[in-house]
Amino acid sequence: MARPLATSPSLPLQLVESRNSGKWLLITILLAITYIVSVLAITVPILRAAEMLPGKTWISNAIIKIGSLFHIPSDLHILQNHSGSQNATGFSEFLLLLIIIFVIYILYAFYLKRQEEHLLQSHRHIILLVISATTLVAAFIYIFTPAILSGDIYLYADYGRILLFHHANPYFIPPIKFPHDPLTHIIFWKNLRAIYGPIWLLVCALLTSFSGTVPLNIFIVFRIFASIIHFINIFLVFSILRTQGRSI
Repeated sequence: MARPLATSPSLPLQLVESRNSGKWLLITILLAITYIVSVLAITVPILRAAEMLPGKTWISNAIIKIGSLFHIPSDLHILQNHSGSQNATGFSEFLLLLIIIFVIYILYAFYLKRQEEHLLQSHRHIILLVISATTLVAAFIYIFTPAILSGDIYLYADYGRILLFHHANPYFIPPIKFPHDPLTHIIFWKNLRAIYGPIWLLVCALLTSFSGTVPLNIFIVFRIFASIIHFINIFLVFSILRTQGRSI
């Protein structure tokens, strides 16, 4: 009579770990969707509280259309003045959604750290892929959001033009010295000499050589550069963790 095959005592534990790992993979996907939805929703109050860019791409129009589906209130009657109340409402909603985005990030990082030893290696790679894809999508949305909270990028671009096209030193020559430059009339700090480091000014000159003087192009080029630097930082963090033998 044939003897029954012995059951591995570790099999139930493996099944439990597989289920827990699958659960965390599902949680990762759901939180990633929530994060992207929040990033899309935050474009609505940004458009109300900030300054619109002079021009939009078809991608920007699509972002606005998707963001408008969330029906975020335009006026919570914070102030008596209607225009001021709309602006204050947009800024308040922007801060609230920004807090929600950070809470999602912090909570997930905290709980993922607690569960990392129970995750299967295959699921670790999928989770890392989902996180990377979420970061790419969020960066894409931010690049083409047609609104700005600050016009300092115009000043950066003008410093780059002073170096590249006017062959002057922005540490000594302010933008107002070039009144015929296309960017001078849209800069608020016309009398301000450069207060940034020389490497950043060289970067500004390089980026301005690609963007030209079209305001929309300037913002897109500088935002793409910022996103690239962000992903380089992520790569460096991963490299440091691998060098230290830490899990990622």
